Order: sequence, then structure tokens, then C-alpha cells
Amino acid sequence: MNTSARTQAAPVLVFSIALNGYQWLYRNLSATHADYAERHGYGYVQVRRPGLSSLGREVCWLKIRLALEALVSGYEWVVFLDADTRVAPHTPAVETVQRPGCHLYGARGFSGRLNSGVLILRRHPNTEHLLRSALHLATTPVDADCDVGWGENGHLIQLCRTASCVHYLDQKWNNNQRPELDDYIRHFSAGPLQHHHQANPLHSGLGHMLFHGVRLLGVVRAHLPWPQAGFHQNLEQLSRRVFQHYPQFQQHSAPNLNIRAAS
Repeated sequence: MNTSARTQAAPVLVFSIALNGYQWLYRNLSATHADYAERHGYGYVQVRRPGLSSLGREVCWLKIRLALEALVSGYEWVVFLDADTRVAPHTPAVETVQRPGCHLYGARGFSGRLNSGVLILRRHPNTEHLLRSALHLATTPVDADCDVGWGENGHLIQLCRTASCVHYLDQKWNNNQRPELDDYIRHFSAGPLQHHHQANPLHSGLGHMLFHGVRLLGVVRAHLPWPQAGFHQNLEQLSRRVFQHYPQFQQHSAPNLNIRAAS
């Protein structure tokens, strides 16, 4: 465990989520997240528990629920990083992106639309309103030109395109398309850079086994004969389990803010 202090004047939390095999598939990348947070004196949490969840889209939406909780608890800045991102040593402090009147910062992916794999959020009523709106609309289909087929990204694309509090960052902050770019954050998501990530073969095999096993459990779960909870209830239950494991989301003054993934 590695700890880092942060002045209470402007607490910053960096977090990622690595469940359902992602904690193994991208195990070598999590250290770059923790190093970045430590370098700048930020709090850091990688959510690895509960390690497996047969829920589907609720796991994708978990980032929105956790980010909102952290902002409401008092963090001035909250940074979300997908588990499949690599943060370069020369990445600037998040406070350097600040622009007047802007409180949500992201970059466009290879589709030309917002990619929610890297989000920088500043505490402000407009930010909280946007996140709450996204959660409220989570089960509502988005416009065709915003749809990405899965998860929360399409809803954020739709909400952010008309929100005045949103600022689009240089591609360096979320590069998922140009291998030659001297980027800050490289994103090995589905797309041009997906196969540029080199994982330990053992970790990769274990990660894929868990990932596909959980997907199979999800299919079985969906066909169980008894009544099942709705999306929002499932998401809230999952969030409460995360808060039990990681109280840092609800108290920015927790003594041990920088928690690396267990070895």
C-alpha cells in the first residue's frame, strides 16, 4: 500500500474500475494510474471489489455513480480512468485543464465523439446535475447519432453536446487512435490501439477466462424464473458494496487515500 497526502483546500481523487477480469487483463497499467496520483499528491483508488459481478450495464454505469458520490462528498476534482488506459510520466496535473465556466473535461475518441474512458470532473452544481441527469436517463434510448451500443458513453455524448460546462481536451488526454502520438493518456479500448497493449500471457489468460465466465453468468441470470431487480436498484446495491470496500468515495479526508491494486 502506498499513501499520499493532499491538502484539504483542493482534494483530488483519481479512480479506476477493474472488475470481471479487467483487474488481470490490464494489471500492468494500474501502476501508471497510481504513480500519476502519487506524483501529484492525489488520492487514488482502483475498484477491484466485488471482484466479479454478473450484472451487465450496471458495471459500466458504476463510474458515474462513484464519481457523483465523490464530488458530493467534497472532492474538488475527480478523475476517472478506464482500466485499459496508460498514464505517461509527463502527464500534467489535472488542475491545468481548468477553463472558466467549464467543469467536465473529456476528449473525443476515434469516432469523433466524447470517449468516457477518461473523465476529469470539477465539483460544481452543473457537473452534479449532468451526472444525475445521465443516471436518470440510463434506461432511456439515446439518439442514433449518439449511440455507441453499450454502457453510459452514448448518454454522456448526448448530454455533453449541449452542455455549456463541458470542455473538450486535446487528444493527448485520451488517445485511442494514434500510436505515434506523444500522449498523456493512451487508451487501449476497442479501436485502432486495442492490439497495441501487451499483457502478461498468464494475466491475459486469467482475465479473459473471468471476463467470458461472468458474461455467461449474466446470460444465465437474465433467464432465471424469479423476479429480478431493476437497473437503478441493481446499480445502487452494487454501489453500496463498493462504498463498503472503499470508503474514500464518501470521505475525502480518509487517512490512506492512495491505494494500489493488491499484488
